[in-house]
Amino acid sequence: MTTGNTISNIVRLLREEYGTHLKFGIASLLNAMPEASLGQFERDGIICTYLVKVTPTDYTPLLEHYTYEERLRKKPSSDGSTLPAVRTISGYINTRIGTSTRHYQESCLQMIRGLLRHADFSTLAGRRVLVLGTEEFVYPPLLLADCLERECGCAEVTFHATTRSPILPSAEPDYPFFNRYRLRSMYDEARTTYVYNLKPYDQVFVLHDAPQASVAGLSDLYGALQDAGCRDIQILQWRN
Repeated sequence: MTTGNTISNIVRLLREEYGTHLKFGIASLLNAMPEASLGQFERDGIICTYLVKVTPTDYTPLLEHYTYEERLRKKPSSDGSTLPAVRTISGYINTRIGTSTRHYQESCLQMIRGLLRHADFSTLAGRRVLVLGTEEFVYPPLLLADCLERECGCAEVTFHATTRSPILPSAEPDYPFFNRYRLRSMYDEARTTYVYNLKPYDQVFVLHDAPQASVAGLSDLYGALQDAGCRDIQILQWRN
């Protein structure tokens, strides 16, 4: 929670649609809301619970010390004429419509065990591997990365995901993002997404849950990985 404005707007819209009798509660790991905003939530009858209170910080003066170069903001050069085959994995659980934590955890682990049974991961020993999730689909590919790191003898396993958040990259050594690719989303090609900090990897696993992955979005992501010098790119789709 930062300012609380987004949640305030959601609460307002829900009350306009369904009535003022609704009760709301907010739970977060971190909370950086100003005291005035917390007080307003309390007066509106909205319970706000968090584990850690973070002091609101204005990072603008710090960010002004960095230079942001246009050359680091890239678009894939691939025209989409060559795309890898997409391997489908069954047993998908859609958390967007709700499921129990225990059921979801077991389904994720079962999916990974199935991959290990039907694919030869012994070739990953000593290789640099990237596991890439897509937008909100993060937890299953994170578990896959953890499994590869523990069981396959990889020299390096990196995990991250595409995102809708546009962040400026910089070449300065103490800045966290050194390149950015702008992509069309695999879920909706009219939506823009980004992937950061791509570099050469020996093996890439892209794990997504798009029911019908956009060809344009898939082409953009595949092209970005190729442009970054990645080899042996495999696309995995978890579906029903």
